[in-house]
Amino acid sequence: MLAELYLLGAVVEDVPMKAHYGKQTSHLSIARAGVAYPARLLWMFVRRIFLRYFLMDFTMASVFLLSGLPMVATGAIYGMHQWWHYSQLGIGAPTGTVVLPAMLIILGVQFLHSAIHEDLRNVPLRPVFTGQAWRSLSEYEYETVDTSLVASCFAGRAKLWRYLSAFNTSSCPSRWHRMSP
Repeated sequence: MLAELYLLGAVVEDVPMKAHYGKQTSHLSIARAGVAYPARLLWMFVRRIFLRYFLMDFTMASVFLLSGLPMVATGAIYGMHQWWHYSQLGIGAPTGTVVLPAMLIILGVQFLHSAIHEDLRNVPLRPVFTGQAWRSLSEYEYETVDTSLVASCFAGRAKLWRYLSAFNTSSCPSRWHRMSP
C-alpha cells in the first residue's frame, strides 16, 4: 500500500498507536515474514522504479539508471573474466586491463548514486488530500446515485486513488457526508 501511495504522490504520516489484542493472540510469525517480505519488497521496488522513471515520466534518474546499471554489470563481468583469464596464465594483468573495468564500475556506481539522489529528492511534500479525506470510509454515508457510477469508481487497481479523489474531484461522486451521531 505504501508503494501505491508513493506512485500517487500522497504524503504518508506514521501515526503511533497501541496494539490491543484483548484475549486474542497475534498470528504474526517473524520467520514467515522474513521469507515473504524480502521478495515482495524487491518486486515492489522494481515495479516502482519502472513505473515512476520509465512509464510515467522520463527524468535524469532514468538516464542515470540506464547508463549506470550496464556500466556496473559490464565492468564486473569483464573484470572477473580478465582476472580469471590472467590467473590461469599465472601472469599479472596489464594496467589497461585492470583500469578499464575499474573505471566502468566506478563511473556506473556514481551514476547509480545520482539516480538514488534524484529518487530521494522526489519525495512528496505537499498533501494531496486534506481535511475529512483522512477519515475512514465507514464514517460516511452516500446519497442515492447511479450504482454503475459507484461501481466504476471503486473497481480494479484504481480503488485507492478513486476513493481518495472522490473527496476533491468531479470524476467520482463527490456527495460524501459525515454521518450524524
